[in-house]
Amino acid sequence: MSRWLDELTETFAVDQAFSGLLVGPAHASKIAELIVWDEWRNNHLGSYLGFLPSLAQKRFKRDVVDLASMHSGRLIKSSGRDLSLTLYMAVRGLPFDGLFFVRRALEHLAVLTHVWKHTNRIQTLDEPGD
Repeated sequence: MSRWLDELTETFAVDQAFSGLLVGPAHASKIAELIVWDEWRNNHLGSYLGFLPSLAQKRFKRDVVDLASMHSGRLIKSSGRDLSLTLYMAVRGLPFDGLFFVRRALEHLAVLTHVWKHTNRIQTLDEPGD
């Protein structure tokens, strides 16, 4: 089926040609470095997120600790996912389109740092319409 689809659209052939150019000597080491960093993030993010509840207990009032842990985890995971999409877009030959995901990751991290600095605002993330 995939051969028939490739013959019909030549999508896979074009992808293979592009990938061959991308991983040529000029770009291979940088692409490999990005993939290694992304793989490291995928493998280790979960262990860091495990520390969120104890950190939130030290920073937030007792009645919003669970809320702070949940939203912090969501924002961190969303940032990581967006950074992975940035890498994907770059490898697919759309690096400037990938900048959208960099911006969104930075926005998530800005919200995260804001609510950790101004702990009384964590409940605004839980309001309807967000």
